Amino acid sequence: MTRYTQAVFDEAKSLYDQGNTWKVVAELLTKNYGWRVNDDRLRKHFAGGTLEVQPDKLVAFLSKGRTISEIARHFKCRVDEAEAKVHEVEGYQLWETHDSMGEKVYTLFPLIELPTLKKPIWKFRQQPDGQPWLWYEFPNNDWKVIKVVPISDVHYGHKMHLSEEFMEHLKWIENTPNVFAFLPGDLMENALGNSIGGAVYESESMPRKQIHDMVQLLAPIAHKILWALPGNHEDRTHKNAGINPMEWLCDQLKIPFVDDAVHATIWWKGNHFNFYNWHGSSGSQLKGTKLNAVQRPAKFMEHVHFIIMGHLHDKITNPVPVIVRDYKNFRLELKKQFLVLCPSFLGYFGTYASKVAMEPGINGVTACEIYADGEYRVDTFD
Repeated sequence: MTRYTQAVFDEAKSLYDQGNTWKVVAELLTKNYGWRVNDDRLRKHFAGGTLEVQPDKLVAFLSKGRTISEIARHFKCRVDEAEAKVHEVEGYQLWETHDSMGEKVYTLFPLIELPTLKKPIWKFRQQPDGQPWLWYEFPNNDWKVIKVVPISDVHYGHKMHLSEEFMEHLKWIENTPNVFAFLPGDLMENALGNSIGGAVYESESMPRKQIHDMVQLLAPIAHKILWALPGNHEDRTHKNAGINPMEWLCDQLKIPFVDDAVHATIWWKGNHFNFYNWHGSSGSQLKGTKLNAVQRPAKFMEHVHFIIMGHLHDKITNPVPVIVRDYKNFRLELKKQFLVLCPSFLGYFGTYASKVAMEPGINGVTACEIYADGEYRVDTFD
């Protein structure tokens, strides 16, 4: 006759509900009854169990974003046990974020050794209700101009990524005091099996390595990057694995991240300069239709100094006059509003664009320039 009577199971359940693990419960019952109580038998009886798994299995399962309920189902344990047992593994760090449904997800990323990050020179704040309005107050210094450079559509990890050009621009930003940057998306190629074009066959490295490398490459200028937002190449992983690689990169480098179009204001020497930046979603091929895509937000916003879009791998810096009401002086003013389409750091031959006869893109950067006297313009480096 089995020793596991209902009284044993009832007592086991009571001890377990007090917060003990099944292993501890089994040890306590063994002392009470004088015969060995098996904790695996208790787990099977209650169709639960603690998340006592080998570290390599936990790393493998958490290589993509997992919710607590997914973890509990996979390891056949209760939700509260999964919450208590999800932890960092040696050589990895546990990262918490939210999926597209707003549910908390967990991922284990390899630990990255970073140098001590420098502190930004500006004071930063974000609209407190969660709206994507970022505010930067720069110190009053002796500069005559600040250059704010979008580093867009880098596609790091693609076999046609222009590594030398990219590194030259990073060094320029690092070594020039009055040059700063922001990241409008598609920083990494991040190709998956279901991606459009050559997908993984055009990549030189896997997405996890691309993220790891990019964190180290950007670390020297992290204190000079004002914000970052994801492009469609980062959104791929968010949709498929519940992880946004751009968000994780920003978490490591302490860069403000916005999963939305960015409304940014720079306050410097008594002047404010407004930016509107989003990655873009157009498939336009002609210059005119590309410009239409860039200026689309101008239809629903007040005057901003720079409207900036990436995605199309081209260079357009078109100033548009806008009538603005000056309430203080009761007059109408014509102010320019720059429409900026960002170049890329991706070559042409050997890419999906070349295969389908799309127009070659333009490489490099543009710079949004703001001046101490309130003037502003765009430098195309032509």
